[in-house]
Amino acid sequence: MPNKNYLKGYRFEKKTQKYLENIGYITYRQAKSSFPDIIAIKKGETVLVECKVNGKLSRKEKENAKEIYEITGIIFMLAYNENGKVKLKKLYG
Repeated sequence: MPNKNYLKGYRFEKKTQKYLENIGYITYRQAKSSFPDIIAIKKGETVLVECKVNGKLSRKEKENAKEIYEITGIIFMLAYNENGKVKLKKLYG
């Protein structure tokens, strides 16, 4: 049985995925805690999204996000929870 933190993160990823779909993106959620969590695409735009309920990336995750952006030029965003709502913050791009 998955632990409580895993389930909390999984539920937030699914909520973020639904939010992105509601604003016009086609989304792909990566399984097994892959980085980034979600790839979101709509006409002319691709966004990579890492979901963190607490809104905090580790130093290694920040470095990885920056490296991915520098290599691909794809927008990299952080999804976080604010008062029960999904918020997005652009990190790179």
